[in-house]
Amino acid sequence: MDAPTLRDPALVEAAITAGKPVTSAEASAFVRRVARHCKGPFRPYTAARAKTLLQALTQRIAKATTAAAAAATAGDEAPADRERDAAAGDTAALALLRRVKPTGQDGGEIRTALLTAQLLAVASLADVVLRQHCGADFNETILANPLDGEDHEYTCPRCQLTGTYRAPSILLAGV
Repeated sequence: MDAPTLRDPALVEAAITAGKPVTSAEASAFVRRVARHCKGPFRPYTAARAKTLLQALTQRIAKATTAAAAAATAGDEAPADRERDAAAGDTAALALLRRVKPTGQDGGEIRTALLTAQLLAVASLADVVLRQHCGADFNETILANPLDGEDHEYTCPRCQLTGTYRAPSILLAGV
């Protein structure tokens, strides 16, 4: 149990899933069970950031290729196929990124190009490399707004990044 005044987290989750009311403290604990932090704004895509991204991607390809070979040697075809597919996707992303000249453009454009090409894992990697990490507690933003399952606009209080998010749908007792 989280605290003497809160129900067991599994019971709280079951109540929320069933659409039953929970206390504000239980809703807060439910939201906070996942650490959410502001990623911060995208930084310019410079030669140094391009090099970091390409190196990380090259390492991922090497790791996937090694894992595929090890799995194939062990006779585990399904894991070998998964690793080969991952390496192929990363190789396609590497080719795409090598065509993009780092001219200081918004790093978000690079991530968008990767998403458009359905290279989701590499877009996630680019998200890490190309952002100016803020780290503000995003759960504070969620809990400051209605827990109504609707989309809400937000502005990060630390870095001023703006965007939208979908709030969890949690029925509060006594509201």
